[in-house]
Amino acid sequence: MSIRRIAEGVSTVAVVIAASAIVYSVFFRHETASAQPAQPPLPTGTVNFERSHSKGSQSAKIGIVEYSDFQCPYCAQAVKQTLPDLFKEFVDSGKVVFAFNHFPLEQIHPLSAKAALMAECGAKQGQFWTVHDFLFSQPKLSEEVLNDVERQSGIDAAALNSCAHDVSVEQAVRQQSAKARSNNVASTPTFLIGTLEGPTTLRIVDVIRGAKPIAAFRASIDRVSVRVKP
Repeated sequence: MSIRRIAEGVSTVAVVIAASAIVYSVFFRHETASAQPAQPPLPTGTVNFERSHSKGSQSAKIGIVEYSDFQCPYCAQAVKQTLPDLFKEFVDSGKVVFAFNHFPLEQIHPLSAKAALMAECGAKQGQFWTVHDFLFSQPKLSEEVLNDVERQSGIDAAALNSCAHDVSVEQAVRQQSAKARSNNVASTPTFLIGTLEGPTTLRIVDVIRGAKPIAAFRASIDRVSVRVKP
């Protein structure tokens, strides 16, 4: 066989291999893209947080509504690493109202609903944020931690026990979860950021999903600020 024929054969094989690689690459990418779950649409419109647990001045023009889960590690990360700076810079200064809402993801966090119930019962004694901070300060949420809420938070044990069996308290948590889903919230933590159209009504302008650094919130608040009416 001549060198010329060998070269032609090698060239033909190379072309076939290259063509096969292109076809495989295109098909594989298409299959991979098709297999990706569709992202839920971003929340839009307005949110009423009248029944949320809020901090901040009534004169604030900007609001942040959070949907959170006490057994969510990213929620705990946000509480420990971001919220202290957020509260100091924007909430305590009167620029922003911050509202907490329950969104327990019970399928992956089996203790989250019970923890939300404990926090709501703490709220009935004026201790929501005390219970909130205690639960998120724990390395891991457990039954032992939940059983220690009254001692660590200084709330009345008898009142807590009575509240824990109050159906209306459980319904309040369920209602906040339902509102989260109706607002296209699908994960925790999710922060809805926007302008206030009343004491407890937020017009959504921006959304932050996950435990983001304070810089992300500063940038978001800057974007929302241009929408604030003088």
